[in-house]
Amino acid sequence: MANSNGMREVLMKEFAENYMEPLYYFCLKKTGSQIEAEDLTQDIALNILTALNKGTIPKSFSAWVWQISRNRYCAWAKEKHNRNELVT
Repeated sequence: MANSNGMREVLMKEFAENYMEPLYYFCLKKTGSQIEAEDLTQDIALNILTALNKGTIPKSFSAWVWQISRNRYCAWAKEKHNRNELVT
């Protein structure tokens, strides 16, 4: 148990130091809006940190982070499309 807590802390630190900025630019490229990119980045970070807190220890951390990012972006784009359809 202590070993998994240590690994979780290492992964959280790695995420904060090495992934937050590239993740923001990924979101900025996908959304085209600074505000939406910030919101989406925060949402993705929350999903990743929540999963790590629940005990998820991925085999390939980088692949796992970017898969969550792509999945969350797809959900965001679908939600935005649905909101736009309701307005029109």
